[in-house]
Amino acid sequence: MIHLNQKQTMKKEDRNYGILRKVKVLKYQDELECGRRERKHGLSLIEEVEFYRKKLMKKIQVSVNKSDMSNFIEGT
Repeated sequence: MIHLNQKQTMKKEDRNYGILRKVKVLKYQDELECGRRERKHGLSLIEEVEFYRKKLMKKIQVSVNKSDMSNFIEGT
């Protein structure tokens, strides 16, 4: 059984992961638009950013399952 404090902590962690994910996606999109990252052939900017977002979500899920967010926080 999960206590109220544990639920609140989990909600804060979920919110933090969401914010961190959004920042990483925006940074990735900015790097694509500025030419700091090379674009993938055959994908529009929107498709490429969406692909990155989904990849990041999978990485977060794996990190959360392993209870090791250090890999996610340090880099992508």
